[in-house]
Order: sequence, then C-alpha cells, then structure tokens
Amino acid sequence: MIPNLLFFLVAALNGPMSPVGPELAAAPPSRTFLLRVCNKTEMQYGTLDLAIASLTPDLGHIRVTGWVLLRPSQCVDVGQFQKPGVFLYAMSGVGAEMSGDATVLCVNTKEKFDYTFLVDAHPPCPANYGPKGFALMQLPNLQVDGFTFTIE
Repeated sequence: MIPNLLFFLVAALNGPMSPVGPELAAAPPSRTFLLRVCNKTEMQYGTLDLAIASLTPDLGHIRVTGWVLLRPSQCVDVGQFQKPGVFLYAMSGVGAEMSGDATVLCVNTKEKFDYTFLVDAHPPCPANYGPKGFALMQLPNLQVDGFTFTIE
C-alpha cells in the first residue's frame, strides 16, 4: 500500500438521500443503504478501480464484485447494500492501493469479476485471482439510508 493514498470516511448524511413525506416517517428503517463513493485522490493516481464485498439479501452469503471505475474528482452511486456496511478495496493504474485488514478476499486484477460464497466459508482464490485486504466501511448510524465514502 502506498502511504500517500489515504482514505477517510465522510460524514454520513443526516437523513435519507431523498425527501421523505410525513406518511413514510413512521415506516420501519430500511435494511439497505445507498453507497456513494468519491475519488478525491491526487491526480497522479488517476482512475481508481473499486471492489466491493457485501452481504446478500438472504444474509447468508457474501457477494464480491469488481470493478467500479472511479474517475478523478468524481462520485459514483455504487449501489444498494445490506446494513450495517460493506468491505472495500481500490487500486489505481499506477500501483497505489486502498486496502485494509478487516478481511482478505480474492480479486481478479485483470478483468471484472462477480462471485458469491457462504458467510462461514473461506474459499481459496481460483486461478487468475489474488488475495487482497479489504477495509470495513460501516455505517455510523443504522437509521441512514445513504452514505458517502471518500477516497483521498
């Protein structure tokens, strides 16, 4: 990991990402949240490739997908994910990584990938995949329905 590429959590939104009418105010909180990721790294890092691991709706599997392209100074709505959070890994074309020690998962650094495994399983990396450390991005408040994560 290149030490100059740091990541920071941006303050969560104080409420849902879209206006909610009074008739929905009493609705039970959602089990999912919309994740937006922003690339605010120095221009030398260029476009980042983001991999995401999250619980599936049945809460019994982990889905790992890559790659979402994050162009410099751009934010992308990545998708809806199960609360309380996701695991993230990012890499740049110049060898910089945003990684973590929350969990190690397999990624294919050469092409898009999408796989699922049981929560309690620890599958080995298949051919063309390598182990990478993922960082935990956990919601600071389970009542929010949207969250922005910024890579700086």
